[in-house]
Amino acid sequence: MGRIAESVLYHRVGSRNILKGQLEALIDESRRPNIQLQVLPREDPMNACLFGPFMVMSFPNAAETDIMYTEALTSALYYEEDADVETYTTLFRRLNMAAANVSQSRALITRALKEMVGP
Repeated sequence: MGRIAESVLYHRVGSRNILKGQLEALIDESRRPNIQLQVLPREDPMNACLFGPFMVMSFPNAAETDIMYTEALTSALYYEEDADVETYTTLFRRLNMAAANVSQSRALITRALKEMVGP
């Protein structure tokens, strides 16, 4: 399961062919049955809450607590305090509700591909 902001679809790093390959790979991967890729539309107010990528890691053993992981420029941070993890878990749930569904997300990626690299 993955969520990305629509703005990253237009952030070109490298050549036009590299961007084309990346967007095509996202479309291909989004069709796999074990992948749920959703895009947060540019106009959604939830974009104001994004300060970079993060991951909430949950474990099957009830004795293990959830951990929130994020990367910074020169380090990685892990948060284990319940309040910190809950803040990010709540943010993730809200992003999940705000993101376009899978087929709409694929359409947003396809539109970005057409706009950025042409037919």
